[in-house]
Amino acid sequence: MIQEPATQSVTAFPISAPGRRGLPRDWVAAMHADYLALGSLSATAERHGRTRQALRELFRRAKLPLRARNFLPPHEYRGVKYTPGKDGYMRAHQRGRQLLHKAVWQAERGPIPPGYEVGFRDHDVNNCAIANLICLPKKDMRRRNSTGKNQFTKALPPVLPAAARVQNNYREFRAELEMAALAGKTP
Repeated sequence: MIQEPATQSVTAFPISAPGRRGLPRDWVAAMHADYLALGSLSATAERHGRTRQALRELFRRAKLPLRARNFLPPHEYRGVKYTPGKDGYMRAHQRGRQLLHKAVWQAERGPIPPGYEVGFRDHDVNNCAIANLICLPKKDMRRRNSTGKNQFTKALPPVLPAAARVQNNYREFRAELEMAALAGKTP
């Protein structure tokens, strides 16, 4: 008879609760204590082998308090409210999800020509002042914003400029001469 190896559970609590009554209250209380200590439903859910949504529903049913969500206040420009998206850009959820920096450019400088993009001089997506906006062809905007790194580039060791290498070699040569003079030898 072949015995299967015993596997240890990765989670602190069983994934499914037996019966119709749900998880024991002390387990839910322990998960809630972890949530308060970690400050994140995602981290707590990962620790206990559940989903974030499942924990939210579990805490709601147990009438346990959740931290309030911190929504940033919307910015209003010409009567339209803009809220920050996941990428940091301010977006209006009316009129086809228009970006704030493009709306500012169009209001102050006119329409954006075809093949051009509006960007930020200081690369700060929250600074939508007209003095900070720049309109460039898409090709130039890509070149301006690229870091030169992609999935094919490898991290190269820092290379000293030629003058610094020569100076460094000269210092090493002088140190060797001084050590030879102290030892009474000539190189």
